[in-house]
Amino acid sequence: MAPRMAASVFRCALFCLIFFVNSVFCLGFRSSFTREELINIRKTTPEDFFHLSRLTCGIIGHFGQRSLTVTLAVKRRRRGKRAGALTRLRRRGLRTLLPGIFLSKVRSLPNKLDELQLLVQKSRDFSSSSVLCFTETWLCGSIPDSALELAGFQLFRADRDTELSGKTKGGGICFYANSGWCKDVTVILQHCSPDMETFIINCRPFYSPREFTSIILVSVYIPPQANVQEAQRALADQILCVERTNPDSLVIVLGDFNKLKQ
Repeated sequence: MAPRMAASVFRCALFCLIFFVNSVFCLGFRSSFTREELINIRKTTPEDFFHLSRLTCGIIGHFGQRSLTVTLAVKRRRRGKRAGALTRLRRRGLRTLLPGIFLSKVRSLPNKLDELQLLVQKSRDFSSSSVLCFTETWLCGSIPDSALELAGFQLFRADRDTELSGKTKGGGICFYANSGWCKDVTVILQHCSPDMETFIINCRPFYSPREFTSIILVSVYIPPQANVQEAQRALADQILCVERTNPDSLVIVLGDFNKLKQ
């Protein structure tokens, strides 16, 4: 802000000086632009993320046969560059203060794996996500990890237990941790019941704020027919236990809560 104010003050002072000189010599002043100046007035050249355009002040004082022309360089921001925060965030890549998390309710992960692989290859925002979290994966023991691989990501899965949940299909949670963001990932808790499924992992990324020793991700899936009060109680107990065990860690809770959101 200070350089802009200084530039504005300088321009005003220069204008007053030229006006004073013209008034003293009683020569008057006039504003004029040549055809070439009008054509080139909006032509710009890139410098960093700005354009410098030549803008003629238009005050020409005549001293006998001589003339004084003032040319000012004005910084112009390139169109489409106003989202500076997003641009700077993308430049940081995986070295962000908080992890970029992609969350989705997929309703069967295997039949969407081709689309996910395409997104990893083509979408920069998707491939630069620190963690991918999917609920309702519908995975079971007959589907190996090798059939679910994504380039550059580590898979951590928690399939629905048919005996604990009382359901034969559906459910399931998984994490894909970006290898460029973190490779030190441990599973803290895997919980399955008729009212809630929880999957908790502890991540120690390569770059994180000094205030946090690690980042704990809590993914939750609560079925639509679940007992809301029981699910709330169980989830609160699990989060409190994690916070007490890891007081210096950042805990992030995410997932599909269905009725619990109401």
